[in-house]
Amino acid sequence: MKKYFLMITVLLAPLFITACEKTFSKEEFKQNRALLSEWLAKCGLGGSSENCQNARIAIQEIGYDFFLGASKQ
Repeated sequence: MKKYFLMITVLLAPLFITACEKTFSKEEFKQNRALLSEWLAKCGLGGSSENCQNARIAIQEIGYDFFLGASKQ
């Protein structure tokens, strides 16, 4: 019985740990560059969490804003 309890605990622990993570919006990432850099480093190329997706969208929008802003001048 102890074996099963330990096995279930080990298998379910990552679910509870990741479920407690705050999800940031793309606007929060665009306003806070340090937060954006932190999450881009955590996610790398293959992160699939909602924060990773929002960080990638934010960096794309920052690039678009920079490019469009430079072309208007």
